Amino acid sequence: MTVTDFRLEPRLIDDFRRDGYVVVPDLLPIEELERHEAAVTAAVRARRADADVVPLEQRSRYQQSFIQCMNLWEDHRDVARLTFDQRIGRVAGELLGVAALRLWHDQALYKEAGGRETDAHQDHPYWPIKETASVTAWIPFDGSTLASGFTTARITLPSCIVSSAELGTSTMVAFCLRPS
Repeated sequence: MTVTDFRLEPRLIDDFRRDGYVVVPDLLPIEELERHEAAVTAAVRARRADADVVPLEQRSRYQQSFIQCMNLWEDHRDVARLTFDQRIGRVAGELLGVAALRLWHDQALYKEAGGRETDAHQDHPYWPIKETASVTAWIPFDGSTLASGFTTARITLPSCIVSSAELGTSTMVAFCLRPS
C-alpha cells in the first residue's frame, strides 16, 4: 500500500477532534507490522547488548514500568522505515489539519514480566515542546487487547492515533509529531 492508497475516513477526523484519540484501522498491514516488530526488537536488543542490567526490584519506579529505547531510527535503517512511514505522517497531518510535521522522537517501550503497571499519565507535560498541537502514533506489535490495558491508556492519552487489529500496552512504538 502506498501513501496515496490509504484514505482516512472524514468521520475519524471528527472523532479525533472531539475525543482527542482515534483508532485508524488497517493503516499498516499485519505483514508490515510483523517486519517492523522484528526490526524494532532487534534494534532494542542491540541497544541494550552492553547495558548493565539491574534487577527489576532495584530499579526506579519509572524503570520498573518498561524498557525504553529512543531514536532507534538513527542507528537502524529498518526502524527508520517505520519512523518515517509517509502514511503515518499523512494521517497525523490530516488529523491535526496541517500540511507539514516535525518528528520529536521515536521510542520503543517493552513491558517486562513482573514489571509494574504503567500509571495513567499524559506525555506532553514531560516533553520540552512549546506547541500543544502534537500527536502520538502508538503502534502495538503483539497480542494485547482492550481487556489488557488499552482502555486506561485511551482515556489518558490526548491526540493519539492507533493502528492495529489488536490494541494494548505490551510492545509499541510511539511517535510524537507536531506541525512544522
